[in-house]
Amino acid sequence: MNNPLKHDIKIVSMQDIEATSINWLWPGWLPLGKMTILAGAGGCGKTNLSLALIATITTGGFFPDGLRCENPGKVLIYSTEDDPADTLKPRLIANGANISKVSFIAGRTSKDGKLEPFDPAKDFSKIEQYIKHNPDVKLLVIDPIVSVVQGDMNKANDVRRSLQPLVNLANQYNFAILGITHFAKVSINNNPADRILGSQAFSALARMALCVFRRETEGDCILIRAKSNISSLDSGIRYHLQSVNISD
Repeated sequence: MNNPLKHDIKIVSMQDIEATSINWLWPGWLPLGKMTILAGAGGCGKTNLSLALIATITTGGFFPDGLRCENPGKVLIYSTEDDPADTLKPRLIANGANISKVSFIAGRTSKDGKLEPFDPAKDFSKIEQYIKHNPDVKLLVIDPIVSVVQGDMNKANDVRRSLQPLVNLANQYNFAILGITHFAKVSINNNPADRILGSQAFSALARMALCVFRRETEGDCILIRAKSNISSLDSGIRYHLQSVNISD
């Protein structure tokens, strides 16, 4: 009689694990190989802020704190809210991005060559294929992050089941994920991280949670680290939105 197959857990001694430092896309703010959440109320310029960061990453420019981007590369955007032609591209140009290094997930092609809506759950393998063929991708922007959750965004199990494969992919290929989301309308907690829309699994899975706020009196906005277990939480960055004309 044959013995049944054994499925043993894998135990690794800490002596056999090589300690490494955190790899950063933006030191102290945007880690490589991990997911970061960017949250805030409407009108704070969350998308504009992310596009400004994209411009820095695609050109090897300087981040808001004066540090140069030491890991420049390509950026992939999945957005279900903003049109790439009349919103995203003009704003990228206004921010000085290298357009040739920015790509947008516009859908997927069927077997007969027709363009169909992109389904993050069913088409996850296609994202991995793109990353494999574009190893210089440094950032995946998902706006809003809830658009890739299959099920109830308020249920931790649904959120983890949907996002964990993306987090694993970022870790495997060493790129950063920036998931954009809103604040919940009602919150009984003053902690900004607890105001993030949906299940607390969003901020739990993310190694960094960034929040933006509009200061009406000062007429500007501020960016802070609301949650991080890989960097300090002190200091913040003040910014404001400015209108510019591009082309005609």
